[in-house]
Amino acid sequence: MLVLLPGGTFWMGAQNLDKRKPNYDPQAALDEAPVNEVRLSPFFLSKYEMTQGQWERVTGANPSYFVGPDALLQAVEQVSWKDCRVALRRVELVLPTEKQWEY
Repeated sequence: MLVLLPGGTFWMGAQNLDKRKPNYDPQAALDEAPVNEVRLSPFFLSKYEMTQGQWERVTGANPSYFVGPDALLQAVEQVSWKDCRVALRRVELVLPTEKQWEY
């Protein structure tokens, strides 16, 4: 199920230098800075993780480590970012961008 996220403006990133500035986090790592204001257009995002059954239907295989009686209803794991891009392309979907994910 895809849901429409309305888009909008948000502060992306984190910083640990100034409590008065946006996205202050005392544990923020250096690679999370700088904080930038980002504007996103509306976009669709899946409401749920891809299940092992859905992955198997798209790719013909189930790479998951955690299997059991209801395994095909559980989220797929043991897949790489590259594997996901390839599998989603087959069903005309894409992974969210970094900005979409952080939003």
